[in-house]
Amino acid sequence: MLIPVDIIQREITRTNPDCVLYCPRRIEYESDNVHLHVIKHPCGKLFAVWTQSNYDGCGNNHAVFAIGSPDGKNWTEPKYIVGCTEDHSGDDTQASWAVPVMSKSGKIYVIYLSELDNANHEEGSFCGIFKVISTTDLGQTWSEPAVIEAPVTPRDYSRSQQNVIFQIPTRLPDGRFLVGFTKWTSYRLYKPAERWSFRDSRVCFFHLENVDDDPDAANLRYTFLPESADIVLPSPSDPSIGVVQEPSIVILPDGRLFCALRTVMGYAAYAVSADNGTTWSAPKPIRFTDGSLFEHPLSPAPIYEIGQERYALLYHGHAEDVCHCRNPLLRAVGHYAPDAEQPIAFEKAESALYMQLPDEATIPSHEKNQLAMYGSVCEVNGRKMLWYPERKFFLLGKYLDN
Repeated sequence: MLIPVDIIQREITRTNPDCVLYCPRRIEYESDNVHLHVIKHPCGKLFAVWTQSNYDGCGNNHAVFAIGSPDGKNWTEPKYIVGCTEDHSGDDTQASWAVPVMSKSGKIYVIYLSELDNANHEEGSFCGIFKVISTTDLGQTWSEPAVIEAPVTPRDYSRSQQNVIFQIPTRLPDGRFLVGFTKWTSYRLYKPAERWSFRDSRVCFFHLENVDDDPDAANLRYTFLPESADIVLPSPSDPSIGVVQEPSIVILPDGRLFCALRTVMGYAAYAVSADNGTTWSAPKPIRFTDGSLFEHPLSPAPIYEIGQERYALLYHGHAEDVCHCRNPLLRAVGHYAPDAEQPIAFEKAESALYMQLPDEATIPSHEKNQLAMYGSVCEVNGRKMLWYPERKFFLLGKYLDN
């Protein structure tokens, strides 16, 4: 089904983007676009990796790759790299939530969740094993996949696990990368929650040890951190379970890590690590300096550095049902506060509307007007630009440091 041009022209401007990375033209194999990650390559060009499908949960997730001009204004058409093919050729298993990591020399690794035989009776796009592929020629050719074998934990029914990486891994001062991911507990181990948004989950981590050595994908070294490094937020009604997900990390000037998190508690939370993610403080609500909460549903609440000792956190400003309202999107600007319990201070006066979709905004098959920020930030023209999937459809760029 082709989308009428007049609808495209009307809808693509709703959030006043500064750049257009990708615009689907049909409601088919490429119309759902999520988990958008953009990085600047040493050659000066930008590149993007994201997950694409017919629609969220349809079962044909695949990862794609595109190259952009240094100013972010011109992009190649996305190129399939791994996952389900449109003609169902090959083994046709899903590749979901692909995320890139780049070495200093410009070698690119892409980590994704590879669907396994779904013996667990759980959704294939969220159940599988981590795999990694690599390219040395800016996506023209790719290596064969190699497995990143996650240990089976008490929350996993088998080797096939529900692990999802949300953001580009964080380069640590010592050259390693810290990868944070959400782990959902298997349906087989806990009785199903009333709704998906109340399923038991926690945040886990692993280190990538030798990316800057440019190893083959099969020789990439990694260390999964022990259970003591997990970030857990017990439910007040049942301390045996909890819901905390989607870590977003910035490095503070003193070397500590500040991790923003989404929860089902009606607020965004944070945790702090002083040892490169090996241990974390107990998660607490993120607050403005006046003590008020960052009201927020179970939706991404990413944080990004936007200048010297300045950070932008994106949130919705309400705690309504996640299934119905991930709109509007507010931007809070915070400043490093080294002596405070919460080491980033957010003044309420510096929180403002960043983007909003009106009720009449409509894309065929994407009727939910959600601004779920499964995006990333990179420098463009000397400024910080947010690259975001708008309604999980358009892929757009908008400056974050205004």
